[in-house]
Amino acid sequence: MEIAFDLDGTLISSNFPEEKCFWFRRFFLKETLRRGTKRLFRKLENHGHKIWIYTTSCRSEAYISRLFRAYGLRPHGIVNQDRHNQVKAPCSKYPPAFGIDVLIDDSPGVEQEGRTHGFKTILILCDNRNWVNDILNVLKKMELTEKAQQLAGTALVGYVLYGQDNGSHMYYNANGLKVCSKCGYRVDPEYVNPELRIDKRNDNLHEEKR
Repeated sequence: MEIAFDLDGTLISSNFPEEKCFWFRRFFLKETLRRGTKRLFRKLENHGHKIWIYTTSCRSEAYISRLFRAYGLRPHGIVNQDRHNQVKAPCSKYPPAFGIDVLIDDSPGVEQEGRTHGFKTILILCDNRNWVNDILNVLKKMELTEKAQQLAGTALVGYVLYGQDNGSHMYYNANGLKVCSKCGYRVDPEYVNPELRIDKRNDNLHEEKR
């Protein structure tokens, strides 16, 4: 999945315990990430997910990229206010415009926009100390739900029945028989081979008693 994270109040806040980063880069950073961010991002990437940053702040993409690189992290994509304004978004954040499947945010307003405009959100509050595990658990449930929906949408399109034919073949050397070019099965259910000859008369359709 393509998973996006908000910044302010979600990954960045002066009230969060700080994530450790390379000490010599701390001098060039104005902000620090929430503790647990590195563990969460790496777990998600190890499961094949792609990480995005989606913020409506005026931070530049270059600055956001430098911030995460200081922690050894490289988001797959970044959406800031400038990039958001380039699309015709019906609300304050619109992840589908960028191919994002899930948006993780601290704003109840964004969560409501997701319900209204049909995109998935995970609401994480500032005081949630178990936020990393909560996100992982919700994402797992989302994946399971999606798989269940895919299975439920699988339609049964037909049966193939086999039986003993006494050595006679209805469609052997059949003239005028129309078949599907993809699967090879006949497309005319009423077709009868005029050249059919019953070679044997050995009825084997009987009840077997045990």
